[in-house]
Amino acid sequence: MTIAMAAITNPDDVIVCVSDRMISWGDHFPADDNAILKAIHLYDQWTCAFSTNSLNYVLPIVEETRRRFKTNPPKLQWDGPEAAATMADAYADFFHREFAAAYLSKFGYKTVEEFRRSGRGDLTPEHFTDLCVELGRFDLGTSFLLFGHDRYKLPKLYQIDGPSHVIDCNALKMGVIGSGQSMAMASLRWPPPLTHLLEDTIYRLLEAKFASETATGVGKTTTAVLRNREGLVSVLTRDEVDEIRDIWKRDVADVPSPPAAIQLLEKSDAVMKVAGDR
Repeated sequence: MTIAMAAITNPDDVIVCVSDRMISWGDHFPADDNAILKAIHLYDQWTCAFSTNSLNYVLPIVEETRRRFKTNPPKLQWDGPEAAATMADAYADFFHREFAAAYLSKFGYKTVEEFRRSGRGDLTPEHFTDLCVELGRFDLGTSFLLFGHDRYKLPKLYQIDGPSHVIDCNALKMGVIGSGQSMAMASLRWPPPLTHLLEDTIYRLLEAKFASETATGVGKTTTAVLRNREGLVSVLTRDEVDEIRDIWKRDVADVPSPPAAIQLLEKSDAVMKVAGDR
């Protein structure tokens, strides 16, 4: 697994996404702590971050989502609910194909829909029920955070963690996925409340990422991606992230959003690019 989180800032409407870069292969090969960028550009104004138990599941869902965005362009830019539903449907189609390949193809069924139509008549009641139970239990162990700006340049954030399952994160203005989710959310909800000011949000997400690193599968190497309403994307440097980690280690017990970290972020090229004139 992994950790990925995103939050919407106010009043800048910048979306901040923080994640690790680890890929692990169970007990068979050593994990790579600095293997992959987990924020992936999808289409025009939409980006996703992912957490997964199997990297093989991520790219097919991402590519199918991209294909649907490109081949079914609306008259105006994709709105948030429409974009989220498109990705969730791509997830559902891949989910059903994987289940059919793993459990149904050996019995001659090419799709889940074909199994639903004919399985009850073809199979014994016990066998049909067992396969239905397996379908209910089947899980890709893969989640996405979809974020971007709609046609009105308003920031939008959604979580997609199952077939056709969308969680709207816009009321909370943040979302967290991965094996470090519980620890990261505990950090973000710990007083004082998140102000959603740009620099404070970046620091609090980095703080939550650092706090989650004791969870299984969460790597130490950290990426912080910033996206503004104009579609400009910038990334904090590794030196900046490392310096903020040092400040966090020193001040975490005493100072919420330490001034030294906020001042560092105010001077960061990545922050100034997305913040513009303030």
